[in-house]
Amino acid sequence: MGYKVMRIDPRSVTEETITFADGTLTINVNQRAFNSRCPYFLRLVDEIPAETTIGAAVVITIGTGTVEYPLLACDGTPVTAERIRSGYSYPIKLVSSGTTGAFKLLGPLCYSKLGAAFSVDGTDPAAAGA
Repeated sequence: MGYKVMRIDPRSVTEETITFADGTLTINVNQRAFNSRCPYFLRLVDEIPAETTIGAAVVITIGTGTVEYPLLACDGTPVTAERIRSGYSYPIKLVSSGTTGAFKLLGPLCYSKLGAAFSVDGTDPAAAGA
């Protein structure tokens, strides 16, 4: 019986850490150079922190860098935490204008909230905003 040897795709990017603070879910990826408009596969292996709130913005940082690059849906809208899940790979590409950049998903996201991290504090969000 033969074994298949799988090669890790060089375009595969595995997160180093996933953290939540100040209303932002931060995905830190390994240090590397990302080329604009080239496809990559963002693999989320670690669990999304349980304290992550619904609607938290999702950003990506690279290595020890402090710049936060927003994660955008394929239609250009910002991705929020309830739309992503641990254990999945997401096809992304870097879109940049020379001075700013963002990571954009190449396909639509599932709107299912199964497996996503949520937290609520018991207050009515509609009443708090009124």
